[in-house]
Amino acid sequence: MIENYRFDKLVGPSGRIAGCILLLFGILTVYFTLSAIPIILTGLAMLLSFKGTRINTEKKAYQSYFALFGFLRIGVWLPFEKSDKIIVQTFKDKQAVFSWSNRQNDSKKQEFRILLLTTYNAKKKVLAKFENDQQAHILVKNIENLISSKKLK
Repeated sequence: MIENYRFDKLVGPSGRIAGCILLLFGILTVYFTLSAIPIILTGLAMLLSFKGTRINTEKKAYQSYFALFGFLRIGVWLPFEKSDKIIVQTFKDKQAVFSWSNRQNDSKKQEFRILLLTTYNAKKKVLAKFENDQQAHILVKNIENLISSKKLK
């Protein structure tokens, strides 16, 4: 069974707005010239592309992928190793936006990321993101059971 965890978009909110503008501009100008097709493809890529991770529980492997246009998944399957560690880290994101009338709008967001630490804690890979602490810890226990049950070299 393959579990899919989708997390980061290719671009932020302003990039998605730019993608919409490029897409609309490309659709309007494709009638006049076919050179607008790359503009349409760029807009679609900015709107639909994202990053994620898939975990295959049967083969005991994971894939960090980049989904181009939302469906072309590009990434390599890697096996879990005995020396891998799974941890949960809390990330607090705070953004402040100021308007021209000098008003401040704050947004706070807390998320729990499940990280895979490879040998010697050298590399970190994000496996999943959750807004709930309990969901994150349940997935960590499942992955740790998966790693410990694997017969490795």
